Amino acid sequence: MLPQITTYEQAESNILQLNNELAKYPALQKRLSCVQSFYVIQDINGRRLFGFSKYCGFNGVNASVYLSGYRMMNGRSTERALANWFCEVAKHSDEYKTLWFELRDWLAQYEKLPRRSVRISVRRTDDSVPFLGPAKPIQTQMPGNRLFQKPMDPAHV
Repeated sequence: MLPQITTYEQAESNILQLNNELAKYPALQKRLSCVQSFYVIQDINGRRLFGFSKYCGFNGVNASVYLSGYRMMNGRSTERALANWFCEVAKHSDEYKTLWFELRDWLAQYEKLPRRSVRISVRRTDDSVPFLGPAKPIQTQMPGNRLFQKPMDPAHV
């Protein structure tokens, strides 16, 4: 088993690497529809990039390592590790709606949709805020599988 990350820079590096590897690994793209927690960073051009906990929370991960061992990886432990540098965005906030649409568009390039219970986390701006554990997922009523029919509205979340 891989060790968990210990710095924000490792998480950021993993997210960048994931975004570079997705185009080369269709099997990795298929896993995107199973993701429950996405983490957001900005690249040097200000573009938002997404990564997921089981990929971004381990040190030394790459597409081959992830694909050969994701069934044995514990996403809850990586979410706890990532919570040192990221915090979940409140589902009913304007920020969540904006990020949800960006996530939807990012996933669309791989013909995937966000899960109904998807959590989105951004970098903490205040390191003094204690982590109280992941929030309970809220059941949502999002329209299903309409990726190319009409845009989904996260206001129904």
